[in-house]
Amino acid sequence: MRSLRWLVLGVLLAGCEQELTVPGHCPEFCPSGQPKVFEIVLPAAASSDSSFFGYLGYSEVPALLVSDGLPAGEARSWYRFFSVPDSILVRDTLRPYTVDSIAVILTLIARDSTKKGLVFDLYRIPVTTDTTTSFEALNGELTPTSWIDSMPVPDSVQRGSVRRVFTGASLDRFVIPASDSGKHALGIRVRGPGPTGARISSLASSTGTASFVTYARVAVADTTLQKHTLSQTPEAAGFVRTSNGGQDPDLLYVGDLPAGRTILRFELPAVVRDSGTLLRVTLELQPARPMTGLANDAASLEVRGVDKDLGAKSTPLFARGGGVDLPEGSSATVSVDVIGIVDLWTLPQPPASMLYVGLRPEGGSFHRPVFHSTRSGSGAPQLRITYLVPAPLEKP
Repeated sequence: MRSLRWLVLGVLLAGCEQELTVPGHCPEFCPSGQPKVFEIVLPAAASSDSSFFGYLGYSEVPALLVSDGLPAGEARSWYRFFSVPDSILVRDTLRPYTVDSIAVILTLIARDSTKKGLVFDLYRIPVTTDTTTSFEALNGELTPTSWIDSMPVPDSVQRGSVRRVFTGASLDRFVIPASDSGKHALGIRVRGPGPTGARISSLASSTGTASFVTYARVAVADTTLQKHTLSQTPEAAGFVRTSNGGQDPDLLYVGDLPAGRTILRFELPAVVRDSGTLLRVTLELQPARPMTGLANDAASLEVRGVDKDLGAKSTPLFARGGGVDLPEGSSATVSVDVIGIVDLWTLPQPPASMLYVGLRPEGGSFHRPVFHSTRSGSGAPQLRITYLVPAPLEKP
């Protein structure tokens, strides 16, 4: 599409030939000069840019976050597993069993690959932990007395399963109180030789979620029926993190949890809409604070068009969009190519002249971008538009 635009521009700039090789036909009009290329900076419509929250819940997040000392904030994760049965069915009879060993399996989705010595710490937490539990409440449960053990992550493992098997005296740490109805709830912290973080699997992760596996033995004469494996997946999971400083109505937010998205509105000038040919359109957003995240784990800003302006309920146009990776720690202007979206605004029956801005992965990223708005005093969102106006026509 872009190469075609520049080809058209080259043809137009080449001028007009009044003599034709086809006899019997002569153009009635011909450009009297050269087409002109202009660039304008179009600010978002004043006070019409807004952020909305609640697009994604804990059951839909693609990853859980754990961190230690990151500028992006502290995060802790938790899992609550389905009940472990207190007996096993063997030849139509429920029989008690003894535990030989227990395995806890976590799935690593991403980590800072430059940091070595990553370790997950497991803690027993109340089975009443849920998505209403605050960071302060969960963090307060992760104490030396509730610590179960650690799970070292091999430096060679960038993603995939991390497994720790517990035997002998360590099994005492997994004894379930009668009041917990056979359920285990685990709190997860991470640590390393310096500030670090990781993303681990959630209930909605495409890589699968965590597992709690009990290797049991039943006292029966038939040795082929003695060993059994009981595998529990989480019935609930989530993460908590330190505050992002609250929501300032004069700033724009994307990401975080509950997930936020931003809507920007623009008024395209008539000269661009009616007679101009778009050559380049870039959305420019000015961060209100550094773009902190997890190093070597990029998040992307995603921009979509909108069919109809329904505020927070506007439906994105997924066929047209743009995006850009967000560098960790940067405060530089974020620029996104959106010519494919703005092109639609020049149609005879255009969609809403709006942009929908979100984050990918949504709800499961350390990045929490915050941008200036039209109410910030400076650094408002803007479109930088380069367009072509054809030369005026006259009779040859």
